[in-house]
Amino acid sequence: MPALDIRGCLEDSPTFRRRIQSHEDSINNFEQSLKTVVKLTRAQVELSNVYSEQQKELAREYMSFAQAQDDPIVAQALEKFGKTMFDVEKNRQMLSTHIMESFITPLDTFMKNTIAPVKDLKKKFEKSSDDVDSALSKYMSKKPKDPTIHESAKELADSRKTFYTAYLEYVSCLNDLEAKKKVDYMENVSN
Repeated sequence: MPALDIRGCLEDSPTFRRRIQSHEDSINNFEQSLKTVVKLTRAQVELSNVYSEQQKELAREYMSFAQAQDDPIVAQALEKFGKTMFDVEKNRQMLSTHIMESFITPLDTFMKNTIAPVKDLKKKFEKSSDDVDSALSKYMSKKPKDPTIHESAKELADSRKTFYTAYLEYVSCLNDLEAKKKVDYMENVSN
């Protein structure tokens, strides 16, 4: 998705607002996809761990059964088979640990540290937008000779200043997130 031009904040046109909405939709879809992938991967790791424990139990049974054998060749074969199963499960556990540390944890961190702050900035931006609308409505409802019109004008100016600051911060954060999606996310997926 192309970056948002910061100058669009000054114009605050409907077209620019639609572009922001497109970015927000893209982020929401991306976040939902990430949550689904993390959830499914975490479930797969849990299933793998349960399976691994059952396989270890079976391996112990083979080794126990091997000790009860009179024939040393059969005993040795069963013992070796049980130890091989333990080795396979040890590797499976290493894979599960690697998936957690290299995939799930970084993606959870990405969602928490990169996507969540954008949502907080969106709330701040929307509140400041509502505040400007309220201040403008209040100012426009004043008569030219109303003694409180200067107070309303100051309130409107302050609201606009807060709005544009929040607007710039929000759009900048949206652009940063788009860049991080391309770099940070792909780095975690491709490792």
